[in-house]
Amino acid sequence: MSRQSDKITALYCRDTSKKIRAVMKSKGEAGEYLCTNPPYGYMKDANNPKQWVVDSEAAVVVKRIFALCLEGYGPSQIARILKERKVITPTIHFQRTGRAIRNQLPDNPYRWKSETVAAILERPEHQGHTVNFKTYKQSYKSKKTCYNPKEKQLVFEDTHEAIIDADTWERVQELRRNKRRPTRTGKTNLFSGIVRCADCGEKLLQLNEEIIQQEEQAENIDRFICKVRKYLDLDELTPAVLNDMVKAVYVHAPDKSSGHREQQIDISYDLVGILPASLLNDLQNGETA
Repeated sequence: MSRQSDKITALYCRDTSKKIRAVMKSKGEAGEYLCTNPPYGYMKDANNPKQWVVDSEAAVVVKRIFALCLEGYGPSQIARILKERKVITPTIHFQRTGRAIRNQLPDNPYRWKSETVAAILERPEHQGHTVNFKTYKQSYKSKKTCYNPKEKQLVFEDTHEAIIDADTWERVQELRRNKRRPTRTGKTNLFSGIVRCADCGEKLLQLNEEIIQQEEQAENIDRFICKVRKYLDLDELTPAVLNDMVKAVYVHAPDKSSGHREQQIDISYDLVGILPASLLNDLQNGETA
């Protein structure tokens, strides 16, 4: 009896699932919103819940994220900037505006994730478009969400007010395709990701690496100069200063070829390695810009 009951239940669930899918397919093909809640930056119209309107508070943040991306910042860097500026996360914003939330509230209301920033940068809805059939499930038994390729998605343009104009959107997507790798200091090289071979059009990755390394080297030199300037009036070498400035001291074998005993000593400094004595004299005399 129980097996028969299980079969009836399974058939009922499968039939119900088919009907729901048919309804969703019909709505999606007609350009109606299929998601329960609007994405960050929008909210339901109080007078017409089936229509999205701009959430002015969240839209300001969305525009800021796109602007930072155009300035060369990646998702991780943008997330850090938003956290430092104490911008509340989308989950906290939804909770404070009375929207139902599925994610657990973070301990820090300003702790943005790079994945959240990337998702905002990649949502066509911010142009004012509706995108349906982005995801699907293989069967009613599966809870796993699968992603449809773009050719199987349906895009309906100008269904709601745009937060990001088409030009800004395209520029950001181009930047995202040519992702710029940040240096160790967190900055992103201006030309990284867009330097290409004139013959084949491929990205010059040996060259991009060299650009990044040169920028890091320049930044390290600037930081080293700041360190040197702290100790210009130093009267006595202390262990703290030595450990702050010097990485290693290399003592060479004695040389008596000139008739005098000479011994070369090389000092490897923090951030810059071994420097010529002439450059150190310039730094000490304050002759570097």
